[in-house]
Amino acid sequence: MKLTANDVKLIRNVYGFSRKQFAYFLGMNAQYIYLVETGREPLSTSLEAKIIDKYIVDEFMLIAIKDVGNRIKQAGGDKDA
Repeated sequence: MKLTANDVKLIRNVYGFSRKQFAYFLGMNAQYIYLVETGREPLSTSLEAKIIDKYIVDEFMLIAIKDVGNRIKQAGGDKDA
């Protein structure tokens, strides 16, 4: 499975994490998470693997996360933290 920059942001938002929290739980730098989410830096295979492993993301989970993300956007609750 290949995650996109938007997928990373959606996963973080659905779990309710700030970038700083998300980065901490993944053992990464919050600035790097920002760069990945905005498409300014490619998603490394190691970060992708950490996200998939830690948050148990498979194709079905990703579909559900995208659905929740769309519902959050529609409700006007897409807060970028």
